[in-house]
Amino acid sequence: MTVKKRIQPDEKVPLKLTASDRNLVLEGLLCLDAEYEQIVRTARACDPVMMTLDELDDFAGYVAAEANHTQDKKLQKKLDVIFQKTREFFETYTDEESPRTLKIEDAQKAKLVSDQAVQLAEWAAQLLAAAEQLRIKTKPVERFPLHEGERAVLLMLSAIPPKLKKKLEKQ
Repeated sequence: MTVKKRIQPDEKVPLKLTASDRNLVLEGLLCLDAEYEQIVRTARACDPVMMTLDELDDFAGYVAAEANHTQDKKLQKKLDVIFQKTREFFETYTDEESPRTLKIEDAQKAKLVSDQAVQLAEWAAQLLAAAEQLRIKTKPVERFPLHEGERAVLLMLSAIPPKLKKKLEKQ
């Protein structure tokens, strides 16, 4: 696998088209969008045609569509050559973000949080089992003081019923 050169999404790359390629594009493509026709037409004959990767992808689509629908084998081969020139850029360049690398510290923090979540779940299960043994599982709790931070955490949980959330919002 080759490493692609990272470019900005709005950065333009040079598509080298010969004079006959340009003429073919301007005269032979019936479905070419006016924007791309203007890009090809305004580029000086000795200079490459400059396009972003997105523009190049669209332009290649117009070339491929014409190549696929023509009955003229000679024309199809010429269009295929132009199409191949556009595709080479996608093997060389990319404008997509590279995947973010995971730092060891981030992974360790994530593991610590998941370990704590497991401990909380085990603790809650033990409390439910104890409440069931004492036959107090469904009895309402008279006084259950919570600090402000604990209330905030409980309010963020989607599993908390709306009725209990209203109670938690009160002091």
